Amino acid sequence: MRKVAVRSAWLKLENEDSSCDHCSGRTHSFVGGGGWIRRQQSAQQEPNQADNYTPDIPRLGGSASTSAAEEHAEPYGVIDLLEVARIVNDPGRAGLDVILDARNEAMFARGHIPGAILCDPYNIDRYIDMASSMALGAQRVIVYCHGGNCEDSYLLCQELIVYGVPRENLYVFKGGWEAWQKHMEDYAEGRVEIKLGRSHEYASSIVRGLMFDEIFEFNATVANTGLITNLPDRCAVEVPVIASKAGFSPIHVGALPPQCAALNQINTTVIEFAVESAIAGDPQAAYLACCFDPVAASVLSLAEIKQMTAEMFAKNRRHLPTFKKIDL
Repeated sequence: MRKVAVRSAWLKLENEDSSCDHCSGRTHSFVGGGGWIRRQQSAQQEPNQADNYTPDIPRLGGSASTSAAEEHAEPYGVIDLLEVARIVNDPGRAGLDVILDARNEAMFARGHIPGAILCDPYNIDRYIDMASSMALGAQRVIVYCHGGNCEDSYLLCQELIVYGVPRENLYVFKGGWEAWQKHMEDYAEGRVEIKLGRSHEYASSIVRGLMFDEIFEFNATVANTGLITNLPDRCAVEVPVIASKAGFSPIHVGALPPQCAALNQINTTVIEFAVESAIAGDPQAAYLACCFDPVAASVLSLAEIKQMTAEMFAKNRRHLPTFKKIDL
């Protein structure tokens, strides 16, 4: 009886391997009753793992002892094509909904859902750091593979749970790349009605406010003309703005809480030194901008920041015509 590793677990194989037509030509090993484990080809032996540990593996098929409800129960949320399309077309969902592609690199390169991140579960160590960092900060994590029985999608979901992603945040797009590709072909061939309507973008509402006096309020970045009283004059601030036939009218905010003002003051100081450096051609001001930068200051001494700034000036000398000298 052979053993196959599933990340940190051993499972005993009860029947022969079966090839999946939908999952990149990969071979999956099936455990009695229809559950699945990763293919033996990619398994790395872990001799120190206990034989009696069984991970929470979703079952894709039923057995004689499986009830009808259990047989059709989904181990993760299911998301349909229209919802995936809505996510792709809504930039406001960026970071809130993360789409992970569980196919291999070659298939991903030939085509993938826009915005999807590659995370091949059979080469998990190569991709999991980036994928899990995105997934842990998301409200929903949508996983897809080619389509069919979605074995690769389910396997990736298992890996994500190991890395701390909550099960309730995981959704499988069961149609996969196959369904998405057909969806795009239907659009291209005119088989799908394109519904026109105002999107969430502000541009059309701003234009109507300026042209037709349909007052529209939104947040915009403007010069600080006393709008936020405890930030420097003329620095860039984001405040509520009203668009009307009278033009753009920024709304006075007043003073920020001291802790917020202090945090913003650090950033505005860095920006002011950087702008002064560029306008006056002053390398010393660029050095001071780096000194006040929180990231640089957290890892470098002043001497190291000075050396870094000098090296950057030397490397980019030909791109800095306004600087008469670059010595610090």
